[in-house]
Amino acid sequence: GGGLDLGLELAVPGARAVCMVEREAFAAAHLVAAMEQGLMAPAPLWSDARTFDGRRWRGLVDGLIGGIPCQPHSLAGKKRGQLDERDLWTDTRRIIATARPWFVLIENVAGMLAAGDDEIAGAQRVRRDLARLGFAVEGGLFTAAEVGASHRRERLFILGVADGYGQYDDGCG
Repeated sequence: GGGLDLGLELAVPGARAVCMVEREAFAAAHLVAAMEQGLMAPAPLWSDARTFDGRRWRGLVDGLIGGIPCQPHSLAGKKRGQLDERDLWTDTRRIIATARPWFVLIENVAGMLAAGDDEIAGAQRVRRDLARLGFAVEGGLFTAAEVGASHRRERLFILGVADGYGQYDDGCG
């Protein structure tokens, strides 16, 4: 956890996480330990995306980055997509719509590119919903080997940039 945050800090000097959402206790403990060791900027940690209120962050954040749970999309699992109770894209979309960041970066497994039981690929759902929120959307599948790692490990990245830098219709009135 926290790899996307650290990557963004390297790519954009001065960028830092101002809040994190992590429900898995082990991952949350890892993030807290990294903050305590000075490896990451201190930030509040919220435990449940389903109860996170993005409105509190409207006008205060430039971007939302994260990896929604991969289990609903993984080729190693049942590929139930949005039918899987662990799928948090709907909650993530709600947070994006209410927080109104000007950019969104979503990371996930390659399995998001193929439809599962819900008959729509997770990546297609993310792209569609971001476009409906007024984002220009691009995506790509990359391997860890492309950045010098000794293993292949494929990851999908979907980037949305809001038209008018945050001045989009959130559908919330």
